[in-house]
Amino acid sequence: MKFTLFRYRNQKPLLSEQDITIIKLYSREYSYRDIGFELNLSEKHVENQIEQIRSKVGAKNEVGIFIYALKNKIIEIDDRFK
Repeated sequence: MKFTLFRYRNQKPLLSEQDITIIKLYSREYSYRDIGFELNLSEKHVENQIEQIRSKVGAKNEVGIFIYALKNKIIEIDDRFK
């Protein structure tokens, strides 16, 4: 299965801007509470949003979200992980 930000051509993006922001913050090891604070969301809402992201990208777990994000250049490996 090829990963893409779009389900089909000429359709809305698979991930919303908020989804992408959550992925970026989560990949920096922010907790649900920290992400919620940054985006003015409840901790539970962030948890639910991550589960929806997982479902949208077809990932079995959170590692799958990060693999999807890396392949689609949503996140990059920075110097901390080299």
